Amino acid sequence: MTDPAQVSRLRTAAASAMAAEVAALEWHRARLRVNSVGGLSEAAAELHRRDGGAEAVAAPTEAVSRMLDLRELMAADGHGAWLSATLTLTRTPTGPLDFTFDFDYDSRPSWQIEPDDRAYVEDLARHPRPPEEVPGWYPSIA
Repeated sequence: MTDPAQVSRLRTAAASAMAAEVAALEWHRARLRVNSVGGLSEAAAELHRRDGGAEAVAAPTEAVSRMLDLRELMAADGHGAWLSATLTLTRTPTGPLDFTFDFDYDSRPSWQIEPDDRAYVEDLARHPRPPEEVPGWYPSIA
């Protein structure tokens, strides 16, 4: 059973690490997207300004590590692991930082370098799902 308090601590740790890394930069909204499957991971970060502009920045290592820790923890309940996750930080006018997470267990992630199907099969072996929760696009063992 996944410990909700531990999930909350890891979410906060990931958000704090991301915020610390980009604190000195100009942004209204910051996003960190992490893809992970079969021991492979890829991350991308971007900053959005109030004027509508955006720029890619290096994905903060500490934030990515906490996101991958979160993936392992959340997979512990027998329903597989998320394939991609997005952390969004929003600066508020009054100062506090809002953060949200979006975890995608079902869609094939968009990768810069696409892993081969074996990575998905290995991931399913490591983080099993009930058959009805395996997406239709998911590669099968040949």
